[in-house]
Amino acid sequence: MRVLENIAADKTIFSCMVYCNDEEQVEDALTILKKNNRTAIGFTSARLDGNDRPSILRDFATGLYEFIVAIRCLDEGIDIPDARYALILASSKTEREWVQRRGRILRTAPEKDYATIFDCIIIPAKIDSDGNIMETISPTEISILDAELVRAKEFAGSAKNSTDSILSLERIRLGAHRAVGKA
Repeated sequence: MRVLENIAADKTIFSCMVYCNDEEQVEDALTILKKNNRTAIGFTSARLDGNDRPSILRDFATGLYEFIVAIRCLDEGIDIPDARYALILASSKTEREWVQRRGRILRTAPEKDYATIFDCIIIPAKIDSDGNIMETISPTEISILDAELVRAKEFAGSAKNSTDSILSLERIRLGAHRAVGKA
């Protein structure tokens, strides 16, 4: 949620899709956005009637909503070419789902040269953001991190800052694997 707070405070960021894990996280995200005077709507099956979806997407495209906060209902079959930013707070373990999420944001649109994806990954608390080991890491933590890194590296591979991103991700992976003696 700290990442979302930073994004919400940056008024240059608009037309942003936020992918959450569950309704509680959607509610927390909407609270942060409201606190920062940002226009946002929850776009979840529990919150919407199917008839509401086209009007909400139209309102998002025109800028009435700066943020759409969703769980999974933006993954498939919805075209949102005007989205300029995406924040992934909850990743999918299914490649098809994360490829679709990336595709939503990378669609071309008039006056849109690129899109920005903020992909939050789970890093065991025993490793700092530079990949330095702080404590021993369990094999379960390593497998979760490795799955996150596969997705993050796929996203990073087509990014403008791909080299820096991939190097950062590799530092984190090596640090985690050194912590369990698997480097």
